Amino acid sequence: MKPTVVAVALVIVSVTAVVLLTGVTRRSQEPGGTSPKVQAQVEQAPARPAVERAPFPPLEGELWELPSVDARLRVPKGWMIGNVNNDVRLLRNPADPLEGNMNLLVMPNIFGFSIEELLNENTEELAVNPDLRLEDRRELYVMGRKVLRFDYNGTPRGKADQVRFVAVVWTRGKSQIVLTTTVRAERWGEIAADIDAALETLQIRWPVER
Repeated sequence: MKPTVVAVALVIVSVTAVVLLTGVTRRSQEPGGTSPKVQAQVEQAPARPAVERAPFPPLEGELWELPSVDARLRVPKGWMIGNVNNDVRLLRNPADPLEGNMNLLVMPNIFGFSIEELLNENTEELAVNPDLRLEDRRELYVMGRKVLRFDYNGTPRGKADQVRFVAVVWTRGKSQIVLTTTVRAERWGEIAADIDAALETLQIRWPVER
């Protein structure tokens, strides 16, 4: 799926972002009922070193945790965490997602594009899409690695509202991550500063590449 197709899907608010809460299941052994021979074997087994993720830098305010991509950011002022068609999002007005919503999409990076290649791909696609117009593109650094920001707007096919999008894009393993803010273009001036401030707090705990 190409990023511009994703943008259109966000307007329809029918795409489900997959956010899986991962955890570690620990086994425990209770004393008693274990033969001395078995117990001796347990005591002699080498201990596995615990693998702990480095903590995020401190961040104040209400946070939107994104455990599926090991990221988080501060909730924009006046917004809340809610659901659209069972899809967890940040919402300015739960009754009307186009008043402002932020959505996370995790998609396969089928061609294994680097962040630089994604920059070119997105720019080229937006340049030839008759329904969308690229306003700005930027290269940002989040916790030491490059991410992309695209600002664009347009009236998606079959829709009446002119919509403003801000998409922050990065790669993670074999996936492309897209954090997209969608709002009616006429409302952008009311929330632009709050969106910029929230995106500046984005933290991504990058996996160790082997």
